[in-house]
Amino acid sequence: MPPAIRIYGRIGPECVSAAYVKDWIETFRSVGVSSCLLQIDSPGGDADHAIYICNALTECDIEMTAIVEGECVSGATVIAMGCSTILARPNATFQLHDIHVSMGEAAASIDDLQAQAKFMGQLREVIVGIYEARTGLPKARISQLMREERTWSAAEAVQRGFVDGILRYDEPFPGE
Repeated sequence: MPPAIRIYGRIGPECVSAAYVKDWIETFRSVGVSSCLLQIDSPGGDADHAIYICNALTECDIEMTAIVEGECVSGATVIAMGCSTILARPNATFQLHDIHVSMGEAAASIDDLQAQAKFMGQLREVIVGIYEARTGLPKARISQLMREERTWSAAEAVQRGFVDGILRYDEPFPGE
């Protein structure tokens, strides 16, 4: 199996972080790796970390192939967009959704909420742009798909242009 970075679990500073992925990229680069798998099974997480990871994958000189092993939800879909090729296992699922924020039990003023809403809107525009660049779909269509918050099968994700193909279990990984 070719070298792989695993995005398993939640995305964020205490879990799968941008630093984690960047460290792996640097390690692979230092030993001359030219292609790498990015195996994904994640419910998503922090949008800002997902964007940072997507940018790191897009900017690196290693050929990255995403393999969606199970679920690819929310920020995990953003990360996948940073790879040159995105493949999914036949039973994998894929879901985009609109930006959410967890306020927990924190008290917030109207000004705090307005600032948070503005920030969420900016994140949303960045993510829509990432999806648009990858799929070629119009921003209005992407926004509609995000609002629907529907889980797609691997085949549906291919039909919509978010995944390039299906990797059957009897097929070798790319690069083998």
